[in-house]
Parts: sequence; structure tokens; C-alpha cells
Amino acid sequence: MFKVILDSNAIVKNPSTLTLPISEGDIIIPPVVVDELANLDSYAASGSTYIPLIKVAIEEGNVSVLRHDDILKEEISSKVRPLSLAEVGFIRAAQATKNKFPKDNVIVTTDDIRLSEKLDQIGITTLTVDEFTKQYITNKPPNAGRITDSVNNVARQQNKYLYTNIIVSVVASIIINLIALNLLFIIGTIKVWGTLLGILSAGLFLFWGRSKYPLGYGFAEVIIGICTAYWVFIPEFAYENLSTTNLIRIVGGLYIIVRGLDNIGKGLKGSKHGNLWESWFQVEKVV
Repeated sequence: MFKVILDSNAIVKNPSTLTLPISEGDIIIPPVVVDELANLDSYAASGSTYIPLIKVAIEEGNVSVLRHDDILKEEISSKVRPLSLAEVGFIRAAQATKNKFPKDNVIVTTDDIRLSEKLDQIGITTLTVDEFTKQYITNKPPNAGRITDSVNNVARQQNKYLYTNIIVSVVASIIINLIALNLLFIIGTIKVWGTLLGILSAGLFLFWGRSKYPLGYGFAEVIIGICTAYWVFIPEFAYENLSTTNLIRIVGGLYIIVRGLDNIGKGLKGSKHGNLWESWFQVEKVV
């Protein structure tokens, strides 16, 4: 019998870690992980609902959550310091579990390299999310009941959010590029007040779009930024013809791309895709 302690990145990257068959072992979630998941739920644009998922897992008997009282008395060895507040809470939870179940094998599942190194120093086994999934989840009969349905629902929500925003970004980019290419014609066919009203309406619409579809807005910014820079070289590609105005347009396009990438990162927060994005760009995790 073994005890599996899940880090927040394990649940975000692969919610199916919560479907470990009860006959295989017990899943334990530290309070600090619950706090992190609640924080993700509070601002995740993807509609991820990790806390309801945890509640279902607890009700189905798949998961237990340690109490704060169970871990506060744990002393942390000086050899694993310095520690962040999140690491203190997690390592205390791991030590409390190991002390409470001395005959069981305690395994921590996390993709946090720094945390894994510190746990190894105090003799606690760690596995990456992929290693744990391959060894204990893949090819195992899934748990019947609400937990498997809830896990699948989270995955569907995140995929729907991603694909919807990609479609929105492509459509918005096409419309904006068509307007930009035909701007003089459009302005020439409407009056001044129509132009002012159109600019105000467009601003309000873009603000609504960024609030409703932040990921799609970011994708659109990247596409528009690329087009803005590329238009400098269309229809004739010649570096010798570059002027100060054209250089400013290229820099402006690059700025739009960077802003778009920033919005993509924000739009992906709280999803498995967000974990992947952060690993690509080495985004520092703030707790």
C-alpha cells in the first residue's frame, strides 16, 4: 500500500491523477495545494473548476485532504532551506504523511524540480506527473462514478476554451486586416461623426473581446503584429528602402506580438496548456 501526495501542478496538468483506483493506494492533498487550486479557480479564464473536482473526489472516497493541525507541528530540516511559503506547507505535509504511515511508501507527484530536490534530501520519493500517470493511471480500469465524469468535464472545458479562442482570434484578425487594407475607402464613404462613432464602438468591442476571450485576443494580437511588420515589405521586399517610419512600424509590430504573447499566457493560466506555456518560457511561479 502507498500514499500519493499530489502537487497542484499534477492536478492541473493531468486531472486524471485523481482517478487512481482505491485498491492501488490513497491520494492525499495538502492544504497548500487546495489553496493554490482555489486561487487558480478565482482567475482562470478557461473556466477550470478544480475545487469542485476535489470535492467530488473526496465524496467518492478517492482523495483525503490533510488538516492544517496535522502538519503545523512538523519541523523542517535546515538542510532543505531556504524555502518559499508554499514549499514549507508542502514539505510539512509530506513529512506528516510519512510519520503517520511509517509502513507505507509515500510518493510525491510533482513537476516542480526545486521541490523534488528538497524532498529527495529528506528521503521522500518523488515522481513527475508523466511518470506517475504512466506507472499508476495508464491501462488501469478507471473509477466508476462522478470522479471520472468530472475529470473528463474539466478536460472538455479546457479544450473547448482553447479551440473557441483560436477560432475567435482568426476571425478577428481577418476582419481587422480587411478594415486596415480598406481604411481609406471606408473613411471616404462615411461622414466624420460616423467615423468617430465607429472608432468608439470598435474600442468598446475590443475591450469586450479581451475580457470575454483573453486567449483569442492574445492570438489575434500576435497575428496582427506579424502582419503589421510584414506589410513594410509588401509588395516589394527591399531592406535598402527602409525608412524611419517603416522601422517604427516594425518595432510597433514586435511590441504588439509581445503584448499578444503576454495575453496568451494570462489566458492559459489555470489550465494544463498554461503549465506547458510556463515551462516553455520559464515563467516563475508566484504563490
